[in-house]
Amino acid sequence: MNKYSRTISLIVFLLFCKAFAIASGNNGITDITVDQGFLTAGKGNADHILLRINLKRDLLREAPLLSGLRISLDGTTDCNDISSLKVYATQTPFLNGDIKAYSLLLAEAGASAENSLDIPFSSDFMPLKEVNYLWLTADISSEAKAGNKIDVRCEGLLCKDGSLMSVESGNPEGITCIYDRQTMLFNPWDNGSEFYRIPAMIVLENSSRHKGRILTVTDRRFNSNADLPNKIDLVARHSDDNGASWSETKTIAGNYNQGPDYGYGDAAIVETESDKVICLMAADRQFQRSAYDDRIKVYQTSSNDDGETWEQPHEISDAIYDAVYKDAPSKLQGVFVTSGKGLCLKHQKRKSVNGRILFVMVCKFTDGPYCNYIVYSDDEGKTWNVSKEAAFIGGDEAKLVEEHDGTVVISTRRSGERGLNVSHDGGLTWGKGYTNKDLWGNSCNADMLVYSKDIYLHTMPNAENRSNLTIYASKDKGKTWPYKYVFNSLPGAYSTIVKCEDGLIGIYYEDGTMSDHYSMNFISMPLEWILR
Repeated sequence: MNKYSRTISLIVFLLFCKAFAIASGNNGITDITVDQGFLTAGKGNADHILLRINLKRDLLREAPLLSGLRISLDGTTDCNDISSLKVYATQTPFLNGDIKAYSLLLAEAGASAENSLDIPFSSDFMPLKEVNYLWLTADISSEAKAGNKIDVRCEGLLCKDGSLMSVESGNPEGITCIYDRQTMLFNPWDNGSEFYRIPAMIVLENSSRHKGRILTVTDRRFNSNADLPNKIDLVARHSDDNGASWSETKTIAGNYNQGPDYGYGDAAIVETESDKVICLMAADRQFQRSAYDDRIKVYQTSSNDDGETWEQPHEISDAIYDAVYKDAPSKLQGVFVTSGKGLCLKHQKRKSVNGRILFVMVCKFTDGPYCNYIVYSDDEGKTWNVSKEAAFIGGDEAKLVEEHDGTVVISTRRSGERGLNVSHDGGLTWGKGYTNKDLWGNSCNADMLVYSKDIYLHTMPNAENRSNLTIYASKDKGKTWPYKYVFNSLPGAYSTIVKCEDGLIGIYYEDGTMSDHYSMNFISMPLEWILR
């Protein structure tokens, strides 16, 4: 090939590269990635996030004008479940909750089962920042069928010049499932707080005014996802229609006069026989660095009107730290009550024990493993005592249930197989701890529920990391757990479960699908989903 021919070939090659760049829409865009939206959607909910599209661009090059989005819904069970699709733009990787007020609505369109669906923007959009975010959301029909799936793929971005910026991996892992009821009770940046964590939940059974009310308490962690000491409040919400709608947020513990790092966190709640709600919480110090003379504290608050109002929290640490801990190597050095829910006994053979309220503590001594002891009250929280012996040696955050014959069961957090033990005297003494191979996964706070005399339920991450949140069912009083349903296959952490008044199973959990800034997610599902 002579010099002239090589020159012509080079020019042709450069023109081809330029044409390819224009055709692919690579006008300053250096990378396009797509993240899966939340995996749980509720019937009648608006703006359920299906996808987040992350656009990275070279600020030294001209930004393209975007005119639309091309998607496919070919993995969706029934497109009629979607009332409308919307596209938003934001400058931050968050859309849910209060922060949505800062978004820009670019498009709204109907859903279609066509192989490719173009959603034109109402006006051209130019991504101006180094990282820009587009969001595809769906309004879910109130007539949608619970259990149906929504699977969407982003095929590319339409440009003003008529080209298409195609997306290679536009269908990330995960498929959205429609639930009868689903609500994000808290999202990052709601009420001026960047973080929320730690779900606690009960259903009121003894109330004459609000029987069936679902009551939740959550950590509002303003500046950090970390535990105490930090600026942390406890906030409550409730639902009187099985989770279909929720009350406004109410602060039940928060006192900044103690200093900038003071806070209350890790709430555990229980309803007493007389319809009093008691909440125990940690305060002030970090558990791992706690010592007897410089301790993490335990506080108590209560409500006599089904969670409408709460008394000022007061400290009960001395009764716990100065109790006798059988076989312990030292005085108690640190303690916190496991967040979630406590237990009020009702099936004890000794009738005088019925009405006792119990919570599981995680106890730290000068050496040796953490141990679970029980803190209990026989006078609805006026005075407190500690179990005669450890419920589990080597345990961590744990929950209690009562079987119909009065046996109290503890399920405790461990890495690998879940730790269990039983008590036959209302939680005072315990047998030898054991594990269950069916309940395997990450060391994480989870929950157990006696749904009926024959069916027990248990949640936990069924993975080495905090993901694949699963609810298990047992028909032999917890000996085996052959039934399971994954309600969040992507990242998630702590969870708690209740039986709603209508018989559906309510789950309140930390949803990390889209960020390590958890969204606090409530869903409800029928038992049949787990047993099928």
